[in-house]
Amino acid sequence: MQKTLFLNAFVLALVGSSIANATVLTNVSGPLAGSGTLTGVISTPSPANDNVTGFSSNTINMTESITGFDPNSGFLSNFTMVASPNGRTEYTVTKTITNNTGFAWTSFRVAVGCDPAGTIPRYTVPCFGQGANNPLRMDYDLLPTISGAGTGAASLVTPNEAYFDFTGLSVGIGSTMTLTFNMDAGINWSGGAPMGQFANVSSVPEPGTYAMLGLGLLAMASFRKRSN
Repeated sequence: MQKTLFLNAFVLALVGSSIANATVLTNVSGPLAGSGTLTGVISTPSPANDNVTGFSSNTINMTESITGFDPNSGFLSNFTMVASPNGRTEYTVTKTITNNTGFAWTSFRVAVGCDPAGTIPRYTVPCFGQGANNPLRMDYDLLPTISGAGTGAASLVTPNEAYFDFTGLSVGIGSTMTLTFNMDAGINWSGGAPMGQFANVSSVPEPGTYAMLGLGLLAMASFRKRSN
């Protein structure tokens, strides 16, 4: 009987300790790297919410106009995090992203937390503050989806808890796409946590680029003719 009570108390202690580990997000800002604009609104009505599947009642709505990617950090945003005495906090993130880089995008990656060991292939999200604790992670209770990515079929590849990729995209200059995915903030830790975004660009200029080039050549020819 005493052994059973001891085991029950041990289990309850473990459960209690896991419930005590939580983080809520209070703000999103940036970009810290790359160029463009970012606005974000965070709603956390249920800090202890951890859905088994589907959308979370905790939401993050982000609107981004990306004009350039930092070669090492991509387009980097910062989440302000505050410790909470509740369970794991899960968020459904909706990102509305406009491509104002001047190049069409053929793939797109979102990475959260950081990768101090450099184990994520191709791109890593830099650590800052206490980022080595990696307090954010992707949550595949809700499979990431994409819309408005052109006529090509977008496919999700290489998902893990740190990042996901969409390939086969056709996101033209000035086009807008929307990403939706779930993200966990489950470590009892306060500070800043990064989210990086990266895109591969098409090597073939868009028709609008050719048109601008043609107009430029015509203007140069006209100027040269008048000079002669």
